[in-house]
Amino acid sequence: MVAVPPFRAEFLNRGHAVHFRCARDDVRDLRIDVMALPDLVLAKKTQRDKDWPMIRRLVERHYDAHRGTP
Repeated sequence: MVAVPPFRAEFLNRGHAVHFRCARDDVRDLRIDVMALPDLVLAKKTQRDKDWPMIRRLVERHYDAHRGTP
């Protein structure tokens, strides 16, 4: 049995993640993780070099979204 919270912002904001596995032929088995931005950044802070460009993009996107309200 797999327990999955409902796909709602309140659960994402509490740190839960929802994972999707794609089934369409051209993206079969691609995994998509949906989580709140701060949790995603924490999850990407690893020793793997390939994760750091994603952190940079996430931080830049967050900055752009909140530029007018520091």
